[in-house]
Amino acid sequence: MLLITLFAFSCGGDSYDREAEKGKVIDVHDEVMPKLGEVMNLRKQVLAKATELSTDDSESDTVESLRDLAAELDAARKGMMTWMNDWSKSSKPHVGGTSTVEEQKAYFIAEMERVTKVKDNINNSIAAANKVLK
Repeated sequence: MLLITLFAFSCGGDSYDREAEKGKVIDVHDEVMPKLGEVMNLRKQVLAKATELSTDDSESDTVESLRDLAAELDAARKGMMTWMNDWSKSSKPHVGGTSTVEEQKAYFIAEMERVTKVKDNINNSIAAANKVLK
């Protein structure tokens, strides 16, 4: 009886919920993934504005700034694509529970940081583009 109690306690002592942690990471992804179309649309608009202004030499700094912004928008999109690719390659042992609880915790913390950075890059680039295109 004592062994069964000890076993049950040791198994139940760590209440880490990898599904909940996975869900938190995926929620951040799901929040910004639909914005990729907007990112690409804004990139087109920013590049069109740069092309329009490129005929005027006095606007060369503005044109360069617009091209930099278009690159920032593209980098934000690529950041999401890279994150998703990395997630699909590396998440299986952590999501499936074949890694240790410590490895799972470290993985989900790191992925939350990465996907939050992706989210911030997407939202910041969208805000910058909307400001410039007003």
